[in-house]
Amino acid sequence: MGTRTTRAHEDARRTRRARLFRYALAGGAVAVAGAVCLHMLSRGTGQEAQVAAPPAPGGPPPLTVDALKAEQLRAAEQTLADFPGDARAIGLLGNVWSSHGNQARAVELWEKALALNPNDPHGHDAMAMAAFLKEDHARAAELWRKTAALDPRFPMVQHRLGQAMMLMGKTQEAIEAFTRNAAAFPDAFESHYFLGQVLSQEKRYAEARAHYEKAVALKPDYTKAYYGLALACRRLGDAAGAEEAMRRFSELKGSDVAADLDLRSVYDDAANFARRVAATLTSCGELYAGGGAMRKAEELWLRAAALDGAAVACRANLGRLYQQTGREREAAARCRELCVLEPGNAVHLFNLGVLQARLGDAAAAERTLAEVCERAPDHSDGFRVLAQMYLDRGIKAAEALALAAKAAEIEPSAANFFVLGAAYARNGDRERAGAALARAAALDPQNLQYRQAYEMLMQKK
Repeated sequence: MGTRTTRAHEDARRTRRARLFRYALAGGAVAVAGAVCLHMLSRGTGQEAQVAAPPAPGGPPPLTVDALKAEQLRAAEQTLADFPGDARAIGLLGNVWSSHGNQARAVELWEKALALNPNDPHGHDAMAMAAFLKEDHARAAELWRKTAALDPRFPMVQHRLGQAMMLMGKTQEAIEAFTRNAAAFPDAFESHYFLGQVLSQEKRYAEARAHYEKAVALKPDYTKAYYGLALACRRLGDAAGAEEAMRRFSELKGSDVAADLDLRSVYDDAANFARRVAATLTSCGELYAGGGAMRKAEELWLRAAALDGAAVACRANLGRLYQQTGREREAAARCRELCVLEPGNAVHLFNLGVLQARLGDAAAAERTLAEVCERAPDHSDGFRVLAQMYLDRGIKAAEALALAAKAAEIEPSAANFFVLGAAYARNGDRERAGAALARAAALDPQNLQYRQAYEMLMQKK
């Protein structure tokens, strides 16, 4: 099935990293033209969010869990009706039934989806989780191995495999699986915690302590890891370490009791369930978008954004849709939301800067792109586009050259050498301009623009 289960979404949130995309330069010959293109993130994962404020008195009543479930099921069933026989739509409906607690119906749909698309890792992961919840750990392990074979980077699959192995008493295989997950996802604190558990069972206390310490370094409020750390320290004769770890455990234990009580109502809490519905609507919208029904996709993504005030995927999808349809101001508004929701993600900031340039707000675009260069110094996109913008406006020629040179140093791509050639030409260095443009044309021989730019420069000599 083409969509992740809710648990996989949660895992992906932990392992998500900022990803700078490739920017396709659309310029003129030697003096780079002003057209810029934007590539919004096509997929993402919503973060924890609060539903929009309740309506004012006299407005519509607040949503209930039952109403949200009905909306979620209606959307998934309609999507399947509009895309009959589509494995992704079938799997999505299975996910919905699973979130409603009907695992039998969910498994039936997942099996049908896998029959249509046996190489979908999400389907195998969903089936594995269903088996795990039924305590069929051998079957779960088999399915998670299949998931990992289909997608070695599937979020947390090795961690789950490790849990299944641990419950089957296969200690060494559990250690290997948890270790693979910790290596693949450096912020996977749970894998370090479980490594501490398994290694303690094997009386490898020094190794266990190291993993417990890593777990609490990654998640300082990870209560149960402090308890494991205290026991490991005690076994190693480290009385001071054991005392400090137990002190932290005691401090955090009280707040955890309250948190556990809150978690009991997750499935009956409208605010929490609204996030699930938003994720479903986002996935439905992606199916419609793939089928060319953009108006329906927009409707679903807007509803998802209204339900989940911090959902990223639906907003990124809306931004891309608006950019593709020439609605740059609406696209920029979504970019600003994404910058607030994921302040550490330079992709959103870059997108905003490009849109600001397209909207003619050069000063804002310059500030934004300069910040991208600061925050993502190992990626060439911000440097190249800021250099291009200076060249387009006929200003700061020396700064444009420095930025373009930095972009080409970071990534020796055809687009970067093209802008570098334009910057050299603007600064009067025809020899270096020719060399850079020749390099661009050699790296991308199918690009007529690069060849024409080089030939025009040579004709002027």
